[in-house]
This record gives sequence, C-alpha cells and structure tokens, in this order.
Amino acid sequence: VAFTGNYNEYFGFATDVDAVVYLMLANDLIHGLYPEAVTVGED
Repeated sequence: VAFTGNYNEYFGFATDVDAVVYLMLANDLIHGLYPEAVTVGED
C-alpha cells in the first residue's frame, strides 16, 4: 500500500500517541541543541 496523501492512513485510533509524543520531544531537543540540524523520520 502506497501513501496516497491521506493522513488518515497514519493518524487514527490505532496511532501510538506515546511514540508520536516521544518523536516530537526528541525533535524539539535536537533542534534546541543544534538549530541547524536536519531530522528525518521514517516509517
């Protein structure tokens, strides 16, 4: 199944909210320490 651009494929009742929050916090920490950093999220 390819990503069609419909975010319902990724965010819905089955979303692991704790994992999403962890990634958001880690991303914020990285950019706080290294503003020029580029982060990449993969599925």
